[in-house]
Amino acid sequence: MYDRLDQIFQLQKMCLNQLEEAQRNSEQYSLNMKMLSENMKTNWQRSNYFLTEYDSFVTNITAIMEITRKYNLQMYLHNIKLTEIQALFTKINQKDKKTQSGCDSKSTLKEAGTHLYPAEEYDLNSEPPDEDFVYPRLNLSEVYKENAFISGRVTSIKSINDLTFYIFDKSSKYRDTIVELAKSLELRQYHDMPPANEVFGYVLDKHIFRAVLSSKNLYDVEMDEEIFPCYILDTGEILPLKSNCIMYRLTFEQKSIPAQAIPCQLITTNKNPFVAQQEMEEKLRSLEYANCCHFKIVAIEDNILQVELDNMDPDKAIDNSCLDTVSVGNDTDNVKCKQLTDDELEMLYEEPLNTSNAMKAVMGYDPQDDKRICRFYDPEIGGCFKGANCKLEHTLRQPDGWTKDVIPSASIIDCRHPTTVFPPGKIINITPTYIGRLDRFYAIINDPHQNATPLVWNDEDIPSWKLLKKPPHMFELVLSRYIDDLWYRAKIMSHDDDYKMFKVLYVDYGNYQVVHLRNLASIDMGMAQMPYQAILCRIEGVREKQSLSVDEHKNAIEILCEMILNKSMDVKVISHYEDLFISFIDTNEYPIPDKFVEMGFLDYNEV
Repeated sequence: MYDRLDQIFQLQKMCLNQLEEAQRNSEQYSLNMKMLSENMKTNWQRSNYFLTEYDSFVTNITAIMEITRKYNLQMYLHNIKLTEIQALFTKINQKDKKTQSGCDSKSTLKEAGTHLYPAEEYDLNSEPPDEDFVYPRLNLSEVYKENAFISGRVTSIKSINDLTFYIFDKSSKYRDTIVELAKSLELRQYHDMPPANEVFGYVLDKHIFRAVLSSKNLYDVEMDEEIFPCYILDTGEILPLKSNCIMYRLTFEQKSIPAQAIPCQLITTNKNPFVAQQEMEEKLRSLEYANCCHFKIVAIEDNILQVELDNMDPDKAIDNSCLDTVSVGNDTDNVKCKQLTDDELEMLYEEPLNTSNAMKAVMGYDPQDDKRICRFYDPEIGGCFKGANCKLEHTLRQPDGWTKDVIPSASIIDCRHPTTVFPPGKIINITPTYIGRLDRFYAIINDPHQNATPLVWNDEDIPSWKLLKKPPHMFELVLSRYIDDLWYRAKIMSHDDDYKMFKVLYVDYGNYQVVHLRNLASIDMGMAQMPYQAILCRIEGVREKQSLSVDEHKNAIEILCEMILNKSMDVKVISHYEDLFISFIDTNEYPIPDKFVEMGFLDYNEV
């Protein structure tokens, strides 16, 4: 033990020497940099060599800035780790003092009326009292009985000294709803902080958890930002929420589900209280990382389950076979890393400090025109002297040296097939939404077992940072503003030569529109993955007559719209792969296609 202590002090001494040397080098570099800057300022017009020296100086400063930023980030993360270790020893010392004085800390403080969490301060090691959060709760006396058993996953430990923790009951009737919510794709995102005491969806470790904000907003002086204490309803954790976190609006049903984090306290019948406390603390720490645990309910006091392990053998009390599908984040390292932005993390784990490529250093991009475009291209002959043997691109370069490269963005390109394929002969109910040709139209499938959510957004739902600044790609899925000033999902079909005007297809209705770039916005991945509500339906056995004039075609479309547009009807499926081939059942009400063939608008397909 003492050898290890000596080793710690020796390492500490070595570390302090290195830090002092780093400080001296930093001060010396700062002094030299200031002196060189003043000399260059004074003698800038006297010599022609300062341009080269200027480039070397800028490269040197840039390299030092990269090293310093990474150093500061690493120091920040390691300081957090040291703070956690120091907090652990502080709790141990407080526990020893409480044991010597023989007083109950928690009960004494509550009886004396001392507030454990001042509203004007924020301490990373402290948590606000549970009374600051308002949310639906379970009456444990009605749900659980004494001497009954409960199995689930320990989601978080509230206090290791009091042996209190939270468990997610795997037999809860709300379990499937919580699991479905964790991976839901049909939620609308908050663009501001949700109101206090309102249940909302909080994205943590790529899962959506139900959460509620405290009625008290705090301010972190060290980080110089506002902190919102956030209680996770189904894990029992209290996390600091920031305004740049991803939050979603929940439905009334999802908000009304009581919190599934069941408060429990581990008890024992060991006669030696000191030995029992140590044993229970070790067992509770081991339960935190188990997939499923089994407990016996001894008593229910103050809506807290007093439990003991079903079998005192930890190997039998912990069951790793019943893996809970609700992913609960207990990894503190991941949470700490999420305090850094994506740019900071990319800079932190980036290997190279600088680059010898001047274009990459100045522009941040290395143009590929020299590798892609043939430098012997002659516009008069439309090629070069190599003829067909040249594999490079034959086009003119930009006269001012600008690159012609197109940098791809993080786009959502559509290339999907139908999610539901209807078998031949099935009778389905549809509602036509757009008719552009006489032999085909777009329609919505009316499925009684699935509620089609209207995918419509207003200007308040589209923040300014979502508006596109760069032209989208062909067949990219975006949000487009329609003439009614509402936003709908749309797919890019074509564009003009200047990449300013775009022809889009509204995938949930089937109609087309030409819109400007300023009326396009990026779409969330969750919304983009939802199936299209408009399906292209083709009338079986007929085709549009090619000899129709423009006026005849327009009149025929108007007649067909009056007959079927926005009307629900039953049709029979002939085949379904990409397009849905149908035939009308009620030919009296919808005399299609025979009547249109008689009117000369359609022709029968040749067999």
